[in-house]
Amino acid sequence: MAKKKKYISQKNDHKLMEIGRLIMRFMNQNQTKLYNYKQISDGIDHKNPRQREMVIQALHKLLSSQRIKETEKGKFSINLKIEGTLTGTIDFNQSGNAYVTVENLKDDIFIHSKNVKDALQGDKVLIVTYNFKGKKLEGSVLEVLERKRSEFVGTFQLVAHKEFGFVVCDKKTINTDIFIPKGKINGAEDGNKVVVKMTEWKPGDKNPEGEILQVLGNPGEHETEIHSILAEYGLPYEFPEEVEREADKIDRRITDEEAAKRWDMRDVLTFTIDPKDAKDFDDALSMRKLEKRKLGSWSSHCRRFSLCSSGNYSG
Repeated sequence: MAKKKKYISQKNDHKLMEIGRLIMRFMNQNQTKLYNYKQISDGIDHKNPRQREMVIQALHKLLSSQRIKETEKGKFSINLKIEGTLTGTIDFNQSGNAYVTVENLKDDIFIHSKNVKDALQGDKVLIVTYNFKGKKLEGSVLEVLERKRSEFVGTFQLVAHKEFGFVVCDKKTINTDIFIPKGKINGAEDGNKVVVKMTEWKPGDKNPEGEILQVLGNPGEHETEIHSILAEYGLPYEFPEEVEREADKIDRRITDEEAAKRWDMRDVLTFTIDPKDAKDFDDALSMRKLEKRKLGSWSSHCRRFSLCSSGNYSG
């Protein structure tokens, strides 16, 4: 008599899939390392005999779906040549989680912060996807294929009584702090806004390593903040000498002919919240003492004020 096929409940199957996802997350932290089932069990905190038995079963399911491979007897690694891998651009949110936009795919793929590996904002990445029952598609970063950028703006934090520090950037720009070793601080002081270049990110390291390229100044200062914005978006704030010379030749005087084309309010007391070195004064309030008017004339005054506000009144 033939043996009856062993029945695996849907609940047990779902549990194995959940364990499989934990295994993939753990192994994805270091793709080049080989793991035996005990190391994997410890890594996902499944340590009692029953849990380890479930880990072994989950490993067999992952092997059968080619998500992992048995490189040596009893030792497993991530299989980078598996079905279910996609390439796209990663976009982080402030929580550290991310979404990957894949061309010709309607919905972006959710990537938990634990599974972003060494990806940074805007990088082109290779991901592996998971699609469990009752849950939306999500994935894990397997490899960074192309860096969007290597230079960032952040605040330098010197570690007290040590000769190293970290640059803390906007969490949406880079989801981890950049380690700055001795010799790469280049004159930065604790609290300075700086431009930092990421030089390497070794497999298994929590933080990338970098070098400070430029000290922008202290946070909150107008010049520092302007330069920070320009540096963040890769815009120049220094120009070639010939450009500076041509700019100096521009006539900045307001001639009588030019003044005649404008509504002259230079004699009107005006307050602005913009700083004196602002490039554009667009928030201001003027004040004048008006002659006494009867209550009935307020409507005509308001109409006149409306015309003045719109710039159409010249009398």
